[in-house]
Amino acid sequence: MRSKQIACALTLAVLLAGAGGCGESRGYDVPKALCGKKVDSELLKPLLPPGERIDARQGMDKDWTETCRVSVDKELVLYIDDARSSGHIDAMAFAKEPYRQLKNLHKTGIGDDGVLADNGAYVVNRCAYRGKQASYILEIRVSGPRAESSDSLRPEIQRFAESYLPVGAKAMGCGT
Repeated sequence: MRSKQIACALTLAVLLAGAGGCGESRGYDVPKALCGKKVDSELLKPLLPPGERIDARQGMDKDWTETCRVSVDKELVLYIDDARSSGHIDAMAFAKEPYRQLKNLHKTGIGDDGVLADNGAYVVNRCAYRGKQASYILEIRVSGPRAESSDSLRPEIQRFAESYLPVGAKAMGCGT
């Protein structure tokens, strides 16, 4: 009986040590929508840090761009910009702009012209908008503790961007 109690105590201690050591305590549920757009919460989760409260605020600039600023405990941790353009957009040229603060840029197979960074992505996809040729542009930037604690979130960002791309394009009125 005594050995069974010790075994149970050791098992509980190992489980608690494992749970406490991961540092992923979230006092919030990972959302299934951001700024009115459905997202895959399992793909979003790796981009968000632990914390107590999550908040997503939508912004708009005229008819052609929407932003979503996601904060955890009042710190900006994820920025998503959905835009539409009638002109040609070179994803790498735009991704290199210093104010975007994207690190370690590489071309990727996301969209028609995509750039993946350690902390974000810049993707351009051709689309039709009101019967005319246009481009849908998706910019994602991860900041805050998650971006600072990792050398690269590249695989997680790529998976999230690939799943978000059709949702964002549709919300911006882009068809294929």
